[in-house]
Amino acid sequence: MSIFDKIKQAAKDTTGLGLNATEQYNRAYQKGVFLAPPNYKAAAEHFVKASGKFTEEGNQAMAVRANANAALYTLIVAPTPEAIDNAVKTMSQVQQLERIGSQTEMVATGPLVIELRAVQLAAQAEACSAHMEKAVGFKNASQALLKIGNAPLQLTDRLKLPGPFDKALKRAVYYQAFSDYHAGCAKLAESPQSAQDFFQSSTTRFKQAQVSDMESKVGALLQDVQFKRHCWMCGREMQGRNIYFKYYPTSTAPYHNRVVEALQQDAGMIDSPNEVTLCTVCGLAVEAQADAYAVKRMNELREELVPVINGLRNDVNNLIERVNELARMAHTHRG
Repeated sequence: MSIFDKIKQAAKDTTGLGLNATEQYNRAYQKGVFLAPPNYKAAAEHFVKASGKFTEEGNQAMAVRANANAALYTLIVAPTPEAIDNAVKTMSQVQQLERIGSQTEMVATGPLVIELRAVQLAAQAEACSAHMEKAVGFKNASQALLKIGNAPLQLTDRLKLPGPFDKALKRAVYYQAFSDYHAGCAKLAESPQSAQDFFQSSTTRFKQAQVSDMESKVGALLQDVQFKRHCWMCGREMQGRNIYFKYYPTSTAPYHNRVVEALQQDAGMIDSPNEVTLCTVCGLAVEAQADAYAVKRMNELREELVPVINGLRNDVNNLIERVNELARMAHTHRG
């Protein structure tokens, strides 16, 4: 190679000008992926340029592959919903792609696409407002990951998503746990017993997925749902503590316990000191009536106190006028 050629090559290496498609593709690794630390944003930009040059050269297969790499590294830099959607579309067009961080090791894109589609389904489920819609969405996300079984996940950790990110199967269990949880919330309005079964399943699955915070949250809810008590007022049995019955403050004595026992009624109605259980229907009726009485008494007090307050306001204004008059007289005297 002549000195001129060496100078020309050095200029290309420095500026990137005049690179052909393959050289531009390699530059994505040398000036992006392989840097310490890596500059994935620069790598993605070089892959985009390489894709354009491969298209100009008529090498459509490499153009698509470069574009898929650009989408992949763009996703790692900024994992937005739009980036995920673009990565799914572009990576679906190739069967294999270089493993992240490598230029020689190839991986199948099918599992990567499935992983990202599961992420999309979970995000869509989270955005739903109705619990049953969430349950269906998370179930779909779980079933998507089951297609790749116990294979290791490759992108979830890089997307900084909560939950397990090592194995597809464990994350599928994680998504199914959310599906069971939201199905339980949906069922709670019509059947606490049915909801109880879903919450039990959800707690078990969160434990399997090693997500302790959600295991504790759903487990606590399960305990409340399992609780049954009779209402002190109407006598009906209700299931679901703090859901369909609540504890209300009152005053109780040992005598009340003996009366309940003698009648062979539910002693749980007064199992908390100076409290009784009321179903939400009776409890809300009591609260509504109490609010009505409070508003009525407030209006009565307003009628009583407004004239008094107005009288005091007049007295204060009169005193202020007298003080101002005395001040004017004192000023005139000094003058």
